Amino acid sequence: MQNVILKMILAGGFALALPGTMATAADMPVYDMDAYCQELASHGGGTPELIADCMALEQTAQQDLALRWPALSASTQDSCIEIGMMGGASYDLLKACVDELGP
Repeated sequence: MQNVILKMILAGGFALALPGTMATAADMPVYDMDAYCQELASHGGGTPELIADCMALEQTAQQDLALRWPALSASTQDSCIEIGMMGGASYDLLKACVDELGP
């Protein structure tokens, strides 16, 4: 869990407060990748390259999570949903948590 929080800090030095759709443990959350990436990129100059890189990272993480989510324990899902929301509704942070906590 510490690595996930450290990743949040290193990713931008802050936690974004963006809305995401809260999910129950059985449902993978639905995050607004575009809003997240726009907000994140705005702190780094807002260049199209930053936005594109962020979107690619978020989409890759979302696709990986979609395959793995059903096999995760409810405890891991709940904990990681909280972490993902702390970072501004990010699939990449959600995936980092899942990678750390495992099934």
